Amino acid sequence: MYKEQPEFTIESLLSRLNKWRFYPKFQLERHFDVILSFILPDLLAQFVRNGNSSLPKEISAECMAKAHIIPEFPLPLRFFKETDHHQAIAVDFALFIPDKELKRIENVLFVELKTDESSARETQNEYMEQLQTSIPQERGNFGGIVSEIIEMILASNNPRKYLYLLHNFSAMGLTKRLGNMFEDFFNNTNRFQKAKFLKSEDTVPDLSHINYSPLLIAPQSVTEKLFSNSASSSLPVLGFNTAKNLIEKIENKTNRKLLSILGEYLDQWNSSPISRIEDEDFFKTLTSKENVT
Repeated sequence: MYKEQPEFTIESLLSRLNKWRFYPKFQLERHFDVILSFILPDLLAQFVRNGNSSLPKEISAECMAKAHIIPEFPLPLRFFKETDHHQAIAVDFALFIPDKELKRIENVLFVELKTDESSARETQNEYMEQLQTSIPQERGNFGGIVSEIIEMILASNNPRKYLYLLHNFSAMGLTKRLGNMFEDFFNNTNRFQKAKFLKSEDTVPDLSHINYSPLLIAPQSVTEKLFSNSASSSLPVLGFNTAKNLIEKIENKTNRKLLSILGEYLDQWNSSPISRIEDEDFFKTLTSKENVT
């Protein structure tokens, strides 16, 4: 059990994640999401090229490959329903996909990653499904999401990270240019007047041209749990088996090593860790001396 720690490589990292996923409180997706982000645009571009995608038809593979990623994107609950609370659900990734001329954002894809059925929550799925079916018309375009996030900033006592998010919005043309707001905030945190910069009516331009849609990336064990309820059946899904096959088609010299071994782990992670532990031969292998780290 006691041995020298392995050298850090992408292989040793994925191997450790593969073993640690069997511990009771370890969430594989909370560690794997950063790794996945390095190939996610290329993976989804291949998903589009494959022709069996349930993504919007107007998204091209070339544009998808150029997407800008924001992790743990806060979707305000007030975008979905009437509430007095400035709260949000966190979606694992928001991919901001440009048009063919790379001049403006034309599509946003909200991607939820699940690796274990214990983290699959029907309530969160319901919000994801609403993104393609039932947002009230009066707040239904993407400008409504940006406006509600700004309301969250105005209501927050500590908006540092939200202002960084807003900086990304400004750079992508999703808000007006906010000038010296960020410098003013970091130099004068205690006296920062958020409303001075954000209350004007022209903070959020017309974003009605932006289409948005959801996507779930998950193993079979998760989809079996979620889709046992037919209400969840309309949510587009990229399964781990499909992802494994698509990865083999990606040509990316920079991430060649990651791509070469990732398919193997997606194949293993497609099944539930509980079902694998219940397999006697696997359990013996997992707990052998050379495999305990």
